[in-house]
Amino acid sequence: MKQVYYIMKAELQSLFYSPIAWLILVVFTIQCSVAFCDTLDSVAKAVAEGQQMPGLTYWFFSRDYHGWGVFHAGMRYLYIYFPLLTMGLFSRELASGSIKLLDSSPVSTIQVVIGKFFSMLVYALVLLGVWMIFVIYGGISIENFAYARIWVAFLGMFLTMATYSAIGLFMSSLTRYPVVAAIGSFVVFIVLERIGSYGQNWDGIREITTWLSLSGRIKVFLDGLLTSQNVVYFVAITLLFLCFTILKLWLGRYHYPVWRKVLYYVGILSVIVLCGWISNCPVLRCYFDSTENNVNTITKECRDIILALKDQGKLTITTYVNLMDPYRSLALPANISKDRASFDKYVRFKPDIDLKYVYYYAPTDKPHQIQRMKANLTFDETAREIARLSRVDFSIFKTKEEMDQIVDLAPEHYRLVRFFELNGQRSVLRIFDDIPPLPTPQEFMVAFKRLLGGMPKIGVVTGHGERSIHDSSNRGYERVATSIFNRYSWLNQGIDGMEIGLDQPVPESLSILLIADPKQVYTSQELAHLDAYIARGGNLILLVEPETQATVQPLLDRFGVSMMTGCLAEKPVIELANVVCSRFTPEGRALFHGRHYPFGLQALAMNGVTALKVTGTSDFRVVPMMESALDSWNKVGKVDWIMGPIEPDAAKGEFVGSNTTVLGLTRQVEDREQRIFIAGDADWMSNRELVQGRQGFRGHSPSAMNWVLSDWMTHGQAPLYFNYPKVTDTKISTTQEGAFWVRMFLVWGIAIVLAVSGAVICIRRNRY
Repeated sequence: MKQVYYIMKAELQSLFYSPIAWLILVVFTIQCSVAFCDTLDSVAKAVAEGQQMPGLTYWFFSRDYHGWGVFHAGMRYLYIYFPLLTMGLFSRELASGSIKLLDSSPVSTIQVVIGKFFSMLVYALVLLGVWMIFVIYGGISIENFAYARIWVAFLGMFLTMATYSAIGLFMSSLTRYPVVAAIGSFVVFIVLERIGSYGQNWDGIREITTWLSLSGRIKVFLDGLLTSQNVVYFVAITLLFLCFTILKLWLGRYHYPVWRKVLYYVGILSVIVLCGWISNCPVLRCYFDSTENNVNTITKECRDIILALKDQGKLTITTYVNLMDPYRSLALPANISKDRASFDKYVRFKPDIDLKYVYYYAPTDKPHQIQRMKANLTFDETAREIARLSRVDFSIFKTKEEMDQIVDLAPEHYRLVRFFELNGQRSVLRIFDDIPPLPTPQEFMVAFKRLLGGMPKIGVVTGHGERSIHDSSNRGYERVATSIFNRYSWLNQGIDGMEIGLDQPVPESLSILLIADPKQVYTSQELAHLDAYIARGGNLILLVEPETQATVQPLLDRFGVSMMTGCLAEKPVIELANVVCSRFTPEGRALFHGRHYPFGLQALAMNGVTALKVTGTSDFRVVPMMESALDSWNKVGKVDWIMGPIEPDAAKGEFVGSNTTVLGLTRQVEDREQRIFIAGDADWMSNRELVQGRQGFRGHSPSAMNWVLSDWMTHGQAPLYFNYPKVTDTKISTTQEGAFWVRMFLVWGIAIVLAVSGAVICIRRNRY
């Protein structure tokens, strides 16, 4: 070790006696300081304006959008700096011939290589010291500073610089020309960054090139996630090029045939790749999430679902990819590695997940552009042309007839779809007509949870002109209930809808019943079946329309609720007067127990809504959930909503004021709370309203209302929504005036000190 220390010391002296090391240090400091101070200026301004700034540690150090965090600002240039730093490590000895003196000295080749490598690690620590200045300032000025994610980022940056150093060391040992060595190092960096995009169409090669790829690995550290496979990768690549360097110098002493030299290099490469492949096995992976709210890890609720599946056997996820589907590229062979990476957060807790891919071609609802451009081609010829343009082997694709014998994909419209299979149970994960189309963790968890069973079911009453969940017209409820294309439909959020008639008792498996806009009166037997369902504590959604008062009033009488004759109106701004804005009452929001939802739901536009009022008594607690605006009124009689004008008529008893549009009823039935939802409008859940925007209604979102209602009706069983805890590093003590002086110190003060120190040392060295 003493010899290694002397070599390291000599290299450091040579490094810091040259201006290049000091110049790089000064430029690096200025780049990081500018990025840090730009962020500080914007944060100080936002705080002065009263804005909330959650996650300040991430914002200052690890951000990679809307500017750069200080870590990204520095790392993005290191691939340029390290070739300049390492280009002379061996090139000087090779050019001067002094390398032969090292061969004849008592110092071993390994000691020489390790000593030079350690000198670069010391310089890497100096660069980390520059970053440490910003960390110290952040720790002082930011409340609840997230130190843990900083240390993980430091480890990742140090490992990256160690890898760069090893590569530069090897390239320097290949040539006596420093510039050539620098260019060679730069080329290797580019190759490692891009190699993951090559060979992706072939199994085996794909795994090797993906593992060798450097792309994106440092970002995992900067995001605060420490993974064993990434640590092993950097250590393995570093050892690979150190071994290559030692082997190069050692083979230079002997005259071996080329094939034998190549065999040595291939042997070392094979061992390193094998170690990397073993470390990449899911069962051997280790993780540490250093973020305060574990944002790199699925939430506890998600973990509980997956852990419940852990001991139930092997889970197979089969992705069926249609060559003719617009979303085919998401899972074509060239993108399999990226697609598999999206499952890593789930494989972490269930390592035996088996991912399979099946390729086929079949007609879809949306003809491919090639079919429209080249109408003279047969369907098979079109498929071959698409495969050629996609650069994929057509032989891997099965025909539609072959696929129909394996699995029925017709209900999925032959789109890209995934089937989760476990112990004979199957669930489906889809791609949606959305931006982006990929499923979120919520949809993943629905697919996992369906394998456990026990998902809620909604019975939709039919037989009397009610809205149908299979009706795709403007009036129907297909989009909200059974659409496979809508991300937020009941089907895709874990709720199964089935149409039933009240001529038979309501099945015990149903926990929710929906009656939407019936046009005909129910018989006494049907009402008896409904009463039996309500008596046993089943939840009910009752949606009515103004013109069906006579039909639905017998249903409302059971709850002591009545419909007011007429239709609510409000002074129109953009929409017609019968489009009324309903907003939540404080009591209505309290029914949701303060739960947060992924939408900014503030209001609901109701097109033709009747006012509701409590006129009788029942054993339910009745809460007005939503009310119309203060400038609305109940319009009676026949009205021409299009021609207008619409004004309140006091002579008819039309007085301006808010009216209840939605009621929530609750009562305790044994050990559970029974919930009844009554709305004076049935259109808000229709296909038309879900896709039609309403101008002038801030916070209007029928999809959000459907989400809220489903959650309340199922007692939180579905939709599945997982919220990460809020971070606490939200306050900073630096003012806008203070940010100016911080910039002067960090950008100019430190840089000037380093520049002067480097100049003094270099000048004194030249004199003596």
